[in-house]
Amino acid sequence: MQNQKWDDKYATGIDKIDDDHKQLIMVINKIFRMIVSGKYDFSDYNEVLNSLGSYVTAHFEYEEVWMLENSYPNRDEHILDHQRFSKKISALDRGHLTIDILSFLKVWLLTHIAVVDSDLGAFRHERAQRGKVIGQ
Repeated sequence: MQNQKWDDKYATGIDKIDDDHKQLIMVINKIFRMIVSGKYDFSDYNEVLNSLGSYVTAHFEYEEVWMLENSYPNRDEHILDHQRFSKKISALDRGHLTIDILSFLKVWLLTHIAVVDSDLGAFRHERAQRGKVIGQ
């Protein structure tokens, strides 16, 4: 396993969403470095969990409002995916970081962002062509 790098294939074209995804990659990379080094304490671990919690709350709220404002047709399914992620993050072992946590986050990145959120970008592009997109 290695550090994850931002790739334009993850871009939705929605600036706030893309910036948030870059932030998630930074958190994933921090977890990777902590696991590899084995040098972290409880406060480091809590900082990472708090970053994930903040990410989940703010990012999902923004995406869900964006989807509502733009009448995104797959909103309900997308929100269910957010709820599954939130549930998993809130159930994380509060004692230590594991490869399982890192693997889960990387799979989330590759499936949700690269597949599910990319549909937001395609939808946004289509709506922008018709001049009907709200929020950037």
